[in-house]
Amino acid sequence: CGGLYGSETRLSCMTLNQNGDWETSHSLQTERWAHTSWKTGENILLIGGHESPNTTELLSADGSSQSKFDLQENHIWSCLIDDAESFILTGGIEI
Repeated sequence: CGGLYGSETRLSCMTLNQNGDWETSHSLQTERWAHTSWKTGENILLIGGHESPNTTELLSADGSSQSKFDLQENHIWSCLIDDAESFILTGGIEI
């Protein structure tokens, strides 16, 4: 999801289908790249990144996407540690 430096995917996610072809699976609410993500059940939470450093966006299996919550700090190039029911963000760069 997202893309770097003017990529056409800054506002979308591409998914590899069963035929081995890439297809657009989600349209994003905001542009983002250099973000991290967290798989939670059937959903994926996109976290921070350039253009959207303090936002999160939930991608659902049905192809929908919605803004979730704002982060207290900006997060770009951060690493995520999955703690089952929650996550820890660490590292990254300051902006």
